[in-house]
Amino acid sequence: MGTTRHSEVGPFGVKLPDNARSFHVARAPWRPTRRIRSIPASAACKISSWYSPSDYAREFVAEKSLAGFDPLDAITLRQPVPNYGQALHAPIANLRIGVPREYFFEQLHPDVAAAVDLAINLLKTKVRTVKEVKLPLFHGANNGTYDVELYHYQKPYFDKNPGLYHPWSQRQMNELKKVETIPYVETLKRVRECRRDIRKTFEEVDILLVPTMREPAPLISETENETHQRLPSNTSPFNHFGTPALTVPCGFSQNGLPIGLQIVGPVFGEPVVLSVGYSYQQATEWHRRWPPIVMKLG
Repeated sequence: MGTTRHSEVGPFGVKLPDNARSFHVARAPWRPTRRIRSIPASAACKISSWYSPSDYAREFVAEKSLAGFDPLDAITLRQPVPNYGQALHAPIANLRIGVPREYFFEQLHPDVAAAVDLAINLLKTKVRTVKEVKLPLFHGANNGTYDVELYHYQKPYFDKNPGLYHPWSQRQMNELKKVETIPYVETLKRVRECRRDIRKTFEEVDILLVPTMREPAPLISETENETHQRLPSNTSPFNHFGTPALTVPCGFSQNGLPIGLQIVGPVFGEPVVLSVGYSYQQATEWHRRWPPIVMKLG
């Protein structure tokens, strides 16, 4: 396929992650609440291209021992683990959906905007209310990004063999070396404030709906040679919030590239996220269709 290949094949995509070296890694389309699992489980990535909410539930059921409190892991919380399989079939008729159009719907590709609006309108017929909401926006302090934790983990490998890392990752690692203590502490303070404020939003609504990405996938060549101008991320804000999020396919672009709908819940709101995702997929067929490029690849 040469340069006609795209860097994202599933509805959630194949990206160059923050700690990628010279290869592409598929990120999992499901991210649980921060600290619901131990670090190794949270960091694990699934390579499967097409996941449905029932797949996530089966994964959680099969790996239930990975969820919940771990006395040997300082970051986990003593929180009851719900039955994710049962959550799939929970009714959603009384749910309140929030749509944060500010920031998350800006600079949208027309195909993405159309597909996501259709998905929201479909779910509008299945829930109690849908209304626009405004989310707190996170801004880290200059030279204080908490991504320095990435460098802390990668330091022995990067310092020994920096050439093994992708040029973009090399630049990122070298920038992270410049992080200063006081700005870093300020950034952590802002993270706590951001998580406090998002809890207020979830007093008004039960779930949030946003586009997973603002545009269809760029070419692999554009990603590798860094000629593609990436739009602001719609997924990283929920890393700051520490909230669970799920992406499900909700259509295709005119070029046949998949488009994702991101479903976000409150802290420890995995059951409601799964129930909304499952209900949406019972009413649509997008998760059963494959992009033309995948069909050509066999």
